[in-house]
Amino acid sequence: MKLVVIDPGFHWHSGHHFIVNQLIRAECLRRGIDWSLLASYRVPKLAIEQLQAQPLFRISPYTALYRPILPELSQAQLYMNGNSVTFEDLDAAKLSFDPGDAILVHTITATQLAGIAAWHARLPEPRPRIAVILRFPSDHRLPPEQKQLGHAQFVQALDILSRTGGVLGADSVSLAKLAGPHWPREVAVMPIPLAFDEPIAASGAPKTGYHLAYLGEARPEKGFELLPQALSAALARHADLRITIQCAGCPPDRFQPYRESFGRISSRIDMSNETLPVERYRELIASADGVLVAYDPAAYTYRTSHVFIDALAEGRPVIFTAGTWMANEVERLCPAGAVCGVAMPDFTAEALAQAIDALIASRDRYAAGAAAAMPVVRARHNRRAYLDALFQLLGTTDHG
Repeated sequence: MKLVVIDPGFHWHSGHHFIVNQLIRAECLRRGIDWSLLASYRVPKLAIEQLQAQPLFRISPYTALYRPILPELSQAQLYMNGNSVTFEDLDAAKLSFDPGDAILVHTITATQLAGIAAWHARLPEPRPRIAVILRFPSDHRLPPEQKQLGHAQFVQALDILSRTGGVLGADSVSLAKLAGPHWPREVAVMPIPLAFDEPIAASGAPKTGYHLAYLGEARPEKGFELLPQALSAALARHADLRITIQCAGCPPDRFQPYRESFGRISSRIDMSNETLPVERYRELIASADGVLVAYDPAAYTYRTSHVFIDALAEGRPVIFTAGTWMANEVERLCPAGAVCGVAMPDFTAEALAQAIDALIASRDRYAAGAAAAMPVVRARHNRRAYLDALFQLLGTTDHG
């Protein structure tokens, strides 16, 4: 069989799309399954070479309209244009399928999903099975006045997909529940294909102080704007505390002022915007005593976090916010009696500083809890479990 992955958001050789595609491809190769990846037309040569990606899509799940016909019609225009263009791109690719082939769409929004579903409906019989895994809620990145329309578009796209015989999963329980009323069958809750087979080996370098890490883009919903006040307070209270802020891909014109601002707070803050290879990224997590995933519940009720899974998969305790996917996942992944992270009661700098205090005060307890959670996380969120769940969802023969 062949697995064709449709990923219009894949346009760089790092980050969510690159890592997920890399791990799915590796598992396909391990199982002897042919692999094909359709990516953004902007995907760089390095990523094409590493993952054998085919540049194709002119828009992505993150495309925004900078010149809408009318501001109040921006989402309607994006939905119409996005789905039409995506249909045209797929139709122009002239893909061919054999019996038993399957299609996976693992990161998409309604502005392209309806076009993908319509293209799939036009394929000659017998069509390959298509699985869509939801990662974003219906109102992802929409302003308040557009959220109702965005949800209606989401429902319409799901309706088109269901009528082509597609199957649906989600990478969070809350997102599966959101889609459930608009889908004729059960929405599967999928593993996240992140955890590597083994935790990274300890470097052997001597520990210096208590090390906390912030990893990921410097965005408000990821708690970046809480850091100056929270870290200033925490560093003043804990002489052995040191911080690494790894905001990969932050543009130089934004990064330099950030770096100067954090430098004025303390010399114990190390900041970088370097895009790290996977192994160095994992080494950074393994070097930390705790990882900050203090995200905004308004954005992360449904959305999941790679950094959260990566941290627990390396046995590192986390700081997270109540009301988020992370808070729910901690309950599912931490064994009874284990405490693998500190929950902030609200999304504020003060709550983050107090959570750091709590983590440091009971560092041994949280380290033991995260170590206990590590094998549970690895058993749940790995590439083998992901493909097993995908084939079960598709109703195809097990290729394990």
